[in-house]
Amino acid sequence: MKRLYGSCETETEALDFANGILSAHPGSLTVSDLDRISTHAAQQDTALTIAWLREGSEGKDGDWSGVLDKIVVPAMAITGRSDRLTEVQTVKDQVYGKIYGCILVEVEDAGHLLPLERPKKLVEELQAFVDACVDVRKYDGLRSGSLLYQGYCMARESNHSNFMRTQGLE
Repeated sequence: MKRLYGSCETETEALDFANGILSAHPGSLTVSDLDRISTHAAQQDTALTIAWLREGSEGKDGDWSGVLDKIVVPAMAITGRSDRLTEVQTVKDQVYGKIYGCILVEVEDAGHLLPLERPKKLVEELQAFVDACVDVRKYDGLRSGSLLYQGYCMARESNHSNFMRTQGLE
């Protein structure tokens, strides 16, 4: 865990940091959760991570907003409503508002760590989005955003129960 939370002196300090910033529910993350995150991060290719930080951040001065309006495929911005690290308004302004036809999903009762805090909800939203994208492709000449939102809403409603059942999530 030290590699991920290197500035923290103790495990308790790291846990307090994560629960205060990353989680929607202070106190809900455990040492086991942090160990899983830390282990996953440690397994990542260090050279790749460094290259991403260098090119992804410094290469564009950390600002990708100038290219988001060039995205012409279906896109979804998903954020936890209680995310204090990347606030909902930031996602709305810097992502959702710049990608034509982007769908914004705000997940209740979640902070920055959606896969840990609301894994079933995250899978449900991603599956509905993918289903909508596939359905929308039936229409020749369709551009991002024109019917995507309607397709997304219909896919969420019609496929939710079936998807949850087939994935053993009910």
